Amino acid sequence: MIGQTILEANAVTLRYDSGRSNVLNPFDFALKPGETVGILGPSGVGKSSLLRVLAGLQQPSSGVVSIRNQALRGPHPRVSIAFQDPSLLPWLTLERNVAFGLDFKHQPQLSRAELRAGSRRRSRRSASRRRAISFPTSFPAAWRSAQH
Repeated sequence: MIGQTILEANAVTLRYDSGRSNVLNPFDFALKPGETVGILGPSGVGKSSLLRVLAGLQQPSSGVVSIRNQALRGPHPRVSIAFQDPSLLPWLTLERNVAFGLDFKHQPQLSRAELRAGSRRRSRRSASRRRAISFPTSFPAAWRSAQH
């Protein structure tokens, strides 16, 4: 397994509909076990976009991202990303944001009721720290307005 590529990008590009140029130009990358990589650059050059593509949170406009030679077609249970700002998926409720990571293939199989109970318990724990305990089924935008 030594030398095997863990994460690979081949000819990956990213273009947003409104943009006239690529956010990511054809990009190749290979990460092997034990390697550490840093991504540096000024604001707005596409560092976060690159990370979203490599994590499977966003599909590239062209090219292929692979994990252990398997094409990545969405979020992978063995890949995680820490955003520079606290981030939630704004289209999901607090409870569903917490449950998001519990719903991957490599997690223990939980019934829908167990999943809901676990995410509710975790979201209440998180919400109580943020003084938003009454909001586990609301959307992130509601918490910002409630905190002001």
